[in-house]
Amino acid sequence: MNELISLVIELLFGAVFVGTFWTWLRHRDPISRDVMLVFASLTGLFVVNGIEALVGELPGWVGLISAILLLAQPLLVLRVCVRIGEVRGLVLLAALAAYAVTIAPFFVVSPIQPWMAMPAIGTFVATEGLAAWSLARAGLRRIGAARVRLLTAAGATGLFALALLGLGLGIASDALSDVSGS
Repeated sequence: MNELISLVIELLFGAVFVGTFWTWLRHRDPISRDVMLVFASLTGLFVVNGIEALVGELPGWVGLISAILLLAQPLLVLRVCVRIGEVRGLVLLAALAAYAVTIAPFFVVSPIQPWMAMPAIGTFVATEGLAAWSLARAGLRRIGAARVRLLTAAGATGLFALALLGLGLGIASDALSDVSGS
């Protein structure tokens, strides 16, 4: 049952990515491109999982790249927020610096221990939370379909931040259990 749910989610993300890619191809504007990149960062992870299901385990660097792209997703959402005027560019630069610092160990240490991802997950949650708040603010200032789209994006972005927060808490709990020997 879990595999079926995962497959449905992967297909939905794939469909949304194809739709955003098609929109970008038709309009070629910066916001369409940035929205497409948000979904591309997520879809990449699903593509890697699908390929692994078909052919078996892929080289470690493939998973590393997909994780790094996934962790960049909040930066891409924040970039959309900059484009719609909700966030200043300096905030995006600060988030980019935090992202770079927190993923640096991924390039230096091998193999990556799960607890080493905690700073990157924390940065993800903080940046994604800021992006969700910014999208909600933008949505509340608009009317009609624009309001619905932005508030939906804000809700989805906030839920994604909560999902990664839960993942981070699970990793922290496992790490504490390993340390305490329970």
